[in-house]
Amino acid sequence: SPSLMLVSLLVIILPALASAQVEWPKCDDKSDNVVRIFNSPGSQQLPVQLNGASMTTYDANFQPACNTTGGDITFPGEASVNQGTMTVTQKFDARFVTMRLTMKKNDTEIGWMCIDGVAQNGLVDNTFCTFDFCDSYQSVIYAMPICDALTQPGVYKLDEKTPFPIYFFFNPIPYEDRNLMTGMWKISARASLGDVVIFDWTFMGTDDSGWVHITKTGVQ
Repeated sequence: SPSLMLVSLLVIILPALASAQVEWPKCDDKSDNVVRIFNSPGSQQLPVQLNGASMTTYDANFQPACNTTGGDITFPGEASVNQGTMTVTQKFDARFVTMRLTMKKNDTEIGWMCIDGVAQNGLVDNTFCTFDFCDSYQSVIYAMPICDALTQPGVYKLDEKTPFPIYFFFNPIPYEDRNLMTGMWKISARASLGDVVIFDWTFMGTDDSGWVHITKTGVQ
């Protein structure tokens, strides 16, 4: 009978459902939440150079943040630079260093959002794309140890266990930008003092696609 067939079917299906396990993306700290940082093409002669640098990303609750391309940059959130070296060959007044972002989203409706610090499509203004890098209140991305290093030339080991740990802090951005920001991006950051370019860095995930995932969380 139909009712007997239904009972038989449930007897088969329900145990299978009970034993099924939900597979969550693996996110092991310092393995899956990695974003690599390179000197951008053509910037090898600038006063600040990276070698073998990478950072591990964390969300606002200080938990590892991952995506399919590696580390997931979250706003708000942070990242710990824990590998590589940074060489500073000139002394700069860090108080006046300007950061200019270049960002392109993997979305045909948005595309380029910033090009060398200039907003492109009206979705954000220039204060998002260009900011005082060493101002913790106004900057979108903030890393005081880098600002300190600019005042003292030398070779710095980028290891969280050294006396010179570097943390990037990704400050909160408006909640209404949540859908705009969340997605895959190509990101580079150029720092300058007046007309002098100090460094130009490109951020990449653990694969070679060039994309980095950003998540704008619900935290204000």
